[in-house]
Amino acid sequence: MSKFERFEKEKRAILEGFKKGVIILTRKKLMKRVNWCGIEDKAGVYIIYGVIHGKRQLLYIGKAGEILNSGDVKYRLKKRISSAPRKGCSLGKQYYNKLVKRFNKIEIEWYVTFDEDKKYNVIPVKVEADLIQAYYDIFNCLPPENKEF
Repeated sequence: MSKFERFEKEKRAILEGFKKGVIILTRKKLMKRVNWCGIEDKAGVYIIYGVIHGKRQLLYIGKAGEILNSGDVKYRLKKRISSAPRKGCSLGKQYYNKLVKRFNKIEIEWYVTFDEDKKYNVIPVKVEADLIQAYYDIFNCLPPENKEF
């Protein structure tokens, strides 16, 4: 079993039971208006993969949602994924355009881990930390686009 397959197995165990969605970005799709509507407006984690010649490479593990003392959530999945600011890129579209130049397409998996209805009740930073720890245990480094943790 390859390192990537080992990580994917660990990832499935960590994320089991959470609501999942996927958005796929291509050069052509980024030239037009991207439809972010399918992304939940809830707290959770997301994983960005670059795909080239049918092979996926994990690029980034992130969280969206900070739980306030009041129980309210700020920075939800939809806003976080659609804006995805990174060093040197002020807008999400610019960031994804930089990535899609290196890959045929970008796949973004997102998972709802916390919502106000308590159907999902795990704070996103914990799930993000579990995923990054699993990645680190297998690859002995952070994902390439995660500069620090």
